[in-house]
Amino acid sequence: MPRVSGKVVNISGRPSTIKELWVRAINTRPVAGGIVTSEPTKVPIDTTTGQVSFEASEGQSVLVLVHQSQGTIRGSSLETIPIVVGKADISLENAARAALTEQELAESEVQRVAAQVQALIGDASTETAAAKDAAAAAKAAADTAATAASTASEKADKVISAAATVEVNASNAASSADTAASQAEWAKERATTALAASTEAADAAEQAKRQLSEVQTAATAAKSDLSGIVATSTSAVEQARSAASQASTAASTAESEAAKAAKAKEDVQAELKKIPAQVATELAEQIKQMGNVRDVDMDALTRRVIEKLKESDELPQTPGPANEAKTKELVAKLLAESANEQITAAVKRQVAEAIASAGEDAVINILPQGKTDITADLQTAINDPKKKVIFLPAGEWDISDTIILDKASGKVIQGKGRATILNVKPGLGKNAMHCTSGAGFRDAYIADFVLDMQWNTGDRPATALQLTNADFVDVSEVKVRRSGGNAFLIQGYALKDKPTGNGSNDNRLINCVVDGAGLKQNTVQEGASGFGCLVKDNSKRNQIIGLRIRGVSCGMGIGGTQTNQGAPVDTQVLNNSVLMAENATIAFEPCGFTINCHRTVVVGNSFPVSKDNGISIGAYSVVTGNTIGSTWNHGIACSGPGTIINANNIWNVGIENSTRLAGSPVDWAAVAFEDPKGCQAQANYYAQDDPQADCAHMVKVVLKNGTQRSAVGGNSFIMNIPMDGVIKKELIKNGNFNPDNPDVIITKESWQEMMKKVQAVSLDSMKYLGKLRTRDMPIPGVDIHPFALWGYKGRRYSEVSYNYPNYWKLLENNDENWADYAYNPMLSGPKIANPKSGVGTRKEQEFADTLTLTTMRGFVNIAYVKTQWAGRLQADIIKEIDQYIEYYTRNNIHGVFLDEAINGWSEEQRAKVSFYTELYSKLREKYGSAFYVVANPGGNTVEAMLGAADTLMSFEQSAEKYLKETVMPAHYRGRPPLRFWHAIHNCPDVETARKCLTKAGVSNVGHMYITNDTFTGVLGSENDNNNPWDGRVDRGIRIETLDWVEQVGFYRNPPVYKPA
Repeated sequence: MPRVSGKVVNISGRPSTIKELWVRAINTRPVAGGIVTSEPTKVPIDTTTGQVSFEASEGQSVLVLVHQSQGTIRGSSLETIPIVVGKADISLENAARAALTEQELAESEVQRVAAQVQALIGDASTETAAAKDAAAAAKAAADTAATAASTASEKADKVISAAATVEVNASNAASSADTAASQAEWAKERATTALAASTEAADAAEQAKRQLSEVQTAATAAKSDLSGIVATSTSAVEQARSAASQASTAASTAESEAAKAAKAKEDVQAELKKIPAQVATELAEQIKQMGNVRDVDMDALTRRVIEKLKESDELPQTPGPANEAKTKELVAKLLAESANEQITAAVKRQVAEAIASAGEDAVINILPQGKTDITADLQTAINDPKKKVIFLPAGEWDISDTIILDKASGKVIQGKGRATILNVKPGLGKNAMHCTSGAGFRDAYIADFVLDMQWNTGDRPATALQLTNADFVDVSEVKVRRSGGNAFLIQGYALKDKPTGNGSNDNRLINCVVDGAGLKQNTVQEGASGFGCLVKDNSKRNQIIGLRIRGVSCGMGIGGTQTNQGAPVDTQVLNNSVLMAENATIAFEPCGFTINCHRTVVVGNSFPVSKDNGISIGAYSVVTGNTIGSTWNHGIACSGPGTIINANNIWNVGIENSTRLAGSPVDWAAVAFEDPKGCQAQANYYAQDDPQADCAHMVKVVLKNGTQRSAVGGNSFIMNIPMDGVIKKELIKNGNFNPDNPDVIITKESWQEMMKKVQAVSLDSMKYLGKLRTRDMPIPGVDIHPFALWGYKGRRYSEVSYNYPNYWKLLENNDENWADYAYNPMLSGPKIANPKSGVGTRKEQEFADTLTLTTMRGFVNIAYVKTQWAGRLQADIIKEIDQYIEYYTRNNIHGVFLDEAINGWSEEQRAKVSFYTELYSKLREKYGSAFYVVANPGGNTVEAMLGAADTLMSFEQSAEKYLKETVMPAHYRGRPPLRFWHAIHNCPDVETARKCLTKAGVSNVGHMYITNDTFTGVLGSENDNNNPWDGRVDRGIRIETLDWVEQVGFYRNPPVYKPA
């Protein structure tokens, strides 16, 4: 019996703390010599290493993880993980991957496999025709089979007998057409296992080739025995499919499978970006704006930000302009923070690997003997080509001359953190560490020490660490103190063969600290003496991440400038904090990049004090989610076209009007543009609590002297919101400078006015809905399938909203209408639209108004239609759906709820299953693949009914029955949970609801609704006096259900359709 081995660890790589681990077959199934049952078997787990090892029968199985109680989950929680085991030993990773691959295999592929296998075996009721088909298949597998096939005339019973004989030698090959589907499923399992583990596939492919050769020999030797040829050829083809999944190249090359996996991953990401939820859309947009970041996996980054959003108490739960701005800002901050986490972890891992692989002779621990000056020892180690890892000791050490890094390429220089202090000789007036311009310094790691420049008044200012024409250097957790000049400088310099266009590329400053820089106080004519971090010349793709900078006096905190060598481009400034000094003689920004510093990304930073603008930014750049305060001039100032300034939190601008400009005040703005074209300023927020602050405009546009109005325009100034009463003049100054290329301007007031019109739901409400929708906000059920919104493995709070008008009254403060009752579209499932126990004979205007509003808020509306247990004509059912669409529009009808559906268990009902599967195909063909179909049999169904709808309401009875009966048959397990909807009534209390939810949690259910409302009749006999779905749900039961949903929910924030 094959053995499965591997580790069970948590996300940090430590052994998992699960209580118990069990394994069971996914269902009872036949094997050679008997059957395998689905009863669970406990698997031992090594709690110190997480190692598990167990034997399991070939085929599909399920691992059940029993977790310790934690958080809001009461008692132990269970988690199931499907695996597929082949004939040979397999790793736990590949067994799980094989199961994932199988779930993703399209139904069309399964049908194609079944058809091919059936074509090989033939139909048992056919004699000569079956023999010819089988012979043709044999010819494709072995060149000599055709000749033997032409002489075939044996009867079908001989075919069956021969197939049964080969069954023993060919791993249960199919013996008749009745078993073809089972054999196809087996082939599929073996194929997916091969795809998940290419090495196993290659071995199996070689085996298949050997068996194919055996088939050719057998076919030549058995010219008079067609049935033997058919059985042997069938076995060989099946073995080939199980080894290489119909692709010999896929079995022999891992690159092909890797490419398929990458494509599948891209497709998943594409679907994620279509989710019509404000948070998801905003996250996707900001990741796109940020661009590629070295050592950041964007998929992992997305997942991490989503986790933080779900845990955050700051995420707004209601729509509105102010909350949209807060959501944008929070997403940006978490994005920058999470990128910093990934980069930090990646760099530490890379350094640890470099140290581990260096070898003892390549490592040196510097420890000066009888002296405190470390300069010579460190320089000698750097210049020694044999030394790859240089460790600096703890303690205070002197630097008496510049440490030259020219020969440190490929090396690690690492101290003991704050315990290693390098004190630069007072008055040295030279850089502490640098590389020269022509050295080609690259691929180094410098980290974990303090560099104290010990600058005093009168000393020549110098740079602490300078990179010149250097590439791929990481500087991590280096603290610079008391620098008269720059703390960090990344630059280019002229070379003999390249006088211009030089720079340093792809370098990173990570989690470094600056405590005092630019301390020399220059005159205005002299300019800056030093920056916290300066990037200049034609330097590309450098990253400034997680720096904490304070006390920068005569220079910028983080800056980029153009020289005769060029301007830095594609710089990323993420998750930094800059606090400027108070004693500045010249005004500088905490963050500033000149106009030609293109494509600079400034995200998630904190700049609480500025003696100039809070941020100055150039062309084609992104400034998102920053906190900017107490600026002397503008909050953010942009020069040049194509820049995005969104979701920044700005306060107290224009303080200079109360000091140096008291006699001639300037109109300062929260956001100011010079010569903007195609720029954005969206969802920025301004507040003011300093009496010295003086903000004239929320957004201001100015033209330089000589700029023509025709050269600007096409900007977007949307929902930039100031605190009430703080803007002294116009909210938007000089919007629409160019009448031929006007700007898009939507203020808080204009947005609220638009929303009032929508909520009033006038006769042309859809016109306003159309304005609110944008291309990145598709309607589920119209543009995308709701499963793409909800996530196949998610859960939904899916109330049974049959009853009209209780769920449909568009009244303020009526907690029975959808605005409150189903308060969150990102937790809620479909809404059953049922105006008159069906569509009725006329349009209900109040019903239409509410449908418009629910669509706008992101809900999925499905039309209630009775099928009378297949007693209605399909044409009549489709006609009623068309009537819904005529009354309420396709944009508001996103699917259908087919009530009174059959379960298919009785012989009479089994004959009607095709009625529903055919109807389902017709609905998708007519209304599109996004159209959501739910069928309600009220209980478990035969497996074939899964082909009749996207979701089955497979339980609609009391809580008592739910706890006693089987609610999830074996053929439902392993399917996406959102394919099943359980509606439970007569739930007396919260404790009973918890028991039901616990059972649902291990029963593969996605849609859940529990009510304390009662019903005493039999299913289908509901009326106005005895209806379990028309009453209010107990608040405790509802909260308990929502809590259950949120345990694996997707996003908490409701989607808000933003004005275009």
